[in-house]
Amino acid sequence: MWIALVTLSGAAESRRPAVPPAAKPKMFCDPVCELRSQDAAFSLLVETFRQHQSYNIEIDYQYRVQAITEKHNDRSEFFIESNSEGLKALRRLLYGMAKRERELRMSKLETQVENFQAANSCARKIDEDFVGEKVPKNLDRRVAQATLKEFVIMTPGTLAKGDAARSRSIPPAWS
Repeated sequence: MWIALVTLSGAAESRRPAVPPAAKPKMFCDPVCELRSQDAAFSLLVETFRQHQSYNIEIDYQYRVQAITEKHNDRSEFFIESNSEGLKALRRLLYGMAKRERELRMSKLETQVENFQAANSCARKIDEDFVGEKVPKNLDRRVAQATLKEFVIMTPGTLAKGDAARSRSIPPAWS
């Protein structure tokens, strides 16, 4: 469907003041620089995801190991002696299962990260074709890790604590 706007050439133009054409917006970064910036941002995003998920996996594993090694004062102790070979074998089995679960979750995480990188490569290829120039990839995990160490987490206040207007910072765990 085509829509055509027709104006009377003399009527509309004579009432409008002469306006200079809009200036072209200034670009701070050329398309090649933009692709490099996207690489740095993507590296940072993926590294943040990887570290957060790794931390959660490790915490879950530590909780499971702690639960396996703790002695509980409940009715089950009356039926199985805490020094019995059966209980020791059961604890070894549970410890092995917790370790295996951690390994599987870490493997799944690495697969997810690789899938993210593959998806980014496809999108980047489209961007390179649009720009018309091949730009070397600049995905660097170590640089992203170093950059993350410089970040500080800012948390907003809450209504429950009465400090909704204030925010506070949380220092990184590694400092």
